[in-house]
Amino acid sequence: RVAGVFHYDRNSRYTLTFKEARLACERDFGATIADMRQLQAANEGGLEECRAGWISGAEVAYPRVHLNWNCGQNQTGIISYGIRNDLLEKWDVFCYKMDDDCAMFQEAEMPGLPSVGPRRNGSNENCTVDVMTTMVTPSQLDFTIGTTGVTSETTTAMSCGGFLYEEDGDFQSPGFPHAYLSDMDCSWVIVVQPGHLVQLNFRAMVLEEHRGCQYDYISVFDELPPPLRSSSNVMTVQMKSDSSVELDGFSAQFHTVKSAEVTGHVKLRRGRNQFEGHVEVDIEGIQGGICAKHWGIREATVVCRQLGFTGSAMAERMPERMDDPPVSVSLVKCRGDEGSLDQCELKRGGGCSTAVRAAVHCRGESQRPGRKSFEMCIQGVTVL
Repeated sequence: RVAGVFHYDRNSRYTLTFKEARLACERDFGATIADMRQLQAANEGGLEECRAGWISGAEVAYPRVHLNWNCGQNQTGIISYGIRNDLLEKWDVFCYKMDDDCAMFQEAEMPGLPSVGPRRNGSNENCTVDVMTTMVTPSQLDFTIGTTGVTSETTTAMSCGGFLYEEDGDFQSPGFPHAYLSDMDCSWVIVVQPGHLVQLNFRAMVLEEHRGCQYDYISVFDELPPPLRSSSNVMTVQMKSDSSVELDGFSAQFHTVKSAEVTGHVKLRRGRNQFEGHVEVDIEGIQGGICAKHWGIREATVVCRQLGFTGSAMAERMPERMDDPPVSVSLVKCRGDEGSLDQCELKRGGGCSTAVRAAVHCRGESQRPGRKSFEMCIQGVTVL
């Protein structure tokens, strides 16, 4: 019988992928994979290991109590290797199981696994609870740890979407860092003040894999996506899951950015696909097109590089339309080796003596950080 946090290796060192680690805890012990909060509490109670294991959120870590150069280079506390990009890496695992009557951090009552913390001697007397299992997110559960137990407040329902009106905040899939629900369809709509944009940063993300986005998505498989910035004061995040595998889900943080603070942000529009289109640039909060009068291959190369494309670039021109935003850059001169358009010589405003706008056709795959980890699953909608 086991209770609390314990290290597990299935009798062979470093053989478990993240998915196998989760299943090992569930199938072998009826437990869950431990989260960082539980591992920290166990470490404070005396749990120590010299071998790293998976914990929730696809992170790899191990606890140290005593100084040892060969185990953590004389560091104590939680030694973390961070969130792993490759979920097929093989490590051990730290599992967590709540006892039927109370939870205490102790090693499994198995040969070779030393006891950590107090044991319950057949009764509930003096049963000390060091941590409460987190089947809901930290923001959904308030509790106080005492010397004789836990006082818990009423939990709220797990959030599956909704409107977020704060300037800064965070949100996560229901149950994070534990498994999300089957057959979910959740949408979070972030709304900030007009004249501001939303920047979204994913802190963790683990979903069932499928390159065609047929299973669960937000479709990120082995990396976190880059910070994402809205083009207006509203951003919508949608997550769907099917009825089969459920993993950890995601945790994200957002904050408000004044439009005037955003300079040099480039996007393509009116193209037939993500590789081509009319170039729009945001200069000090003013979004507009680029006059094509002096537009050439060097400028197009910089735009494609800024967008993360690795192949060659073609400079193109597109006729102006009534619904196009006004020209915000009348002249661009690049050497061709710049990393982004705002590093080139730019002449802002001033109008344009021709009725054509700067456009590009980029070639090669985008190598933006995290790009390979998400897909365009719905026409016209980027699903992370």
